[in-house]
Amino acid sequence: MYRVEQFYHVTKEKHTKRLIEQNGWRLYNADDIHYDGPLADGKINPPKGVFFNFYTYKGKLPPKSVYPREADKGTESPRLSIPIKDFGLENYELFLAKKPTKGATSQVHVVLVDYENKESLAWCKKHLIFLNPEDNKFFMKEKGDWYSTTNPKIIVNVFIIPGKYGLPSEGKWDYVEKR
Repeated sequence: MYRVEQFYHVTKEKHTKRLIEQNGWRLYNADDIHYDGPLADGKINPPKGVFFNFYTYKGKLPPKSVYPREADKGTESPRLSIPIKDFGLENYELFLAKKPTKGATSQVHVVLVDYENKESLAWCKKHLIFLNPEDNKFFMKEKGDWYSTTNPKIIVNVFIIPGKYGLPSEGKWDYVEKR
């Protein structure tokens, strides 16, 4: 397991950077039928949130990304990195969205739901698999820090469903190349 220090999000377009800086995050349903499907197969009206990643390459943010998926190979997109401590994860419950995908690399979606978001929390409890934050192999808390697997065949994405205070939108911007 390695310590997770930050979450990052690669935006779809360069103007989105300005929108996030000015207005904060726009929340989306995680039900993209053209990419990796809904949070829970066959379930409607999933909660809204934002996908983040925390994968590092040789201890640093990766220089290339598979996101945004509709970008052309070699183009650059804005990436916002935010320290994990800014998210207040002690106020979140964890779920596994669906079983890991099969293939050369498995994608795992861990869903974090703010306890105050009662409607979304109820949806997740009904349709997703509860993850014990102190005993799972994907995203785990130990002695106040968060850790994830070092298995290079597993990529963990987090979908964060905020409460009334929203998500932090201040951090470090850079650009990442689409691979």
